[in-house]
Amino acid sequence: MNKHDQYLTISLTVNGAAEALDYYQKALDAEIIQKFALPNGMIMHATLKIGEALVYLSEEFPEWKAMSPKTIGGCPSLICLQVADPDAQHAKCVAAGAEIIDPVQDYMWGERGGVVCDPFGYRWAFTKHIEDVSNEEMARRVMELMGEEGC
Repeated sequence: MNKHDQYLTISLTVNGAAEALDYYQKALDAEIIQKFALPNGMIMHATLKIGEALVYLSEEFPEWKAMSPKTIGGCPSLICLQVADPDAQHAKCVAAGAEIIDPVQDYMWGERGGVVCDPFGYRWAFTKHIEDVSNEEMARRVMELMGEEGC
């Protein structure tokens, strides 16, 4: 493998993998590429395609230290998905059962977007680039915000 063959794939561990597959199909237009279920019906591995990205998904397996955000009490990461219409994607996820963490808005760093928490505890940001912001302009905007908020 050379450096041009490298890519990052995330793997989501959920409590309720079958329900999660349904949710991601509905909310993110995910396509199920592969699904392997154990004889008891638990999903050991699934591969989803969301846009051009591959996402792996499995049920919780505490014996392998694979636990979901709901089990451990939160999600320490944010999954960022660049989309053509963050307003529509955000609304679609909320309609499918996600909780609004950050409403869609224009961010000072040059993106429009918002954040939701899906029913399985994962936080998703849906963003679109709307302007180029120089380091100097970003510093000015941060200082302006800090002045307004009294930091």
